[in-house]
Amino acid sequence: MDGNVLNVVLGVLSSAVSAALAWALQALLRRRRLDRKRAFFGLYAGTECVIMAPRKANTSTEERVVAVRDAYAMMELAAVISDCGASAEITSAAEARQGVGDRAEFCIGGPPPTSGRRRICAGGCPASRPPPSGRPASTR
Repeated sequence: MDGNVLNVVLGVLSSAVSAALAWALQALLRRRRLDRKRAFFGLYAGTECVIMAPRKANTSTEERVVAVRDAYAMMELAAVISDCGASAEITSAAEARQGVGDRAEFCIGGPPPTSGRRRICAGGCPASRPPPSGRPASTR
């Protein structure tokens, strides 16, 4: 009888140790995945970011209408931002006239308009950033 009790106790202990190790490994992997996501998007806990949403095509400037696909993209992006522990501010692409580099920016929308106007997101962001070290600045 003592041998059976000892086997049961050892089995319970080994199961508890295995469960604790599995939990610790899963927590470590989840933390690593979150850290990689935060580093990729530049969104760390407590930071702020800007989401620039374009107006829907063929609407007046007073209307605040967003295309359906852009709204879906903003919802997906909001989920990523929430996972990272950051907060977001949604602004219109026409109203966004801030300095670049202070916080993460996400520009949502389709291709740039063809009527000669340029999108602020497509043209403003690269022009205001310094060139990478060791590479000459573009003359465009």
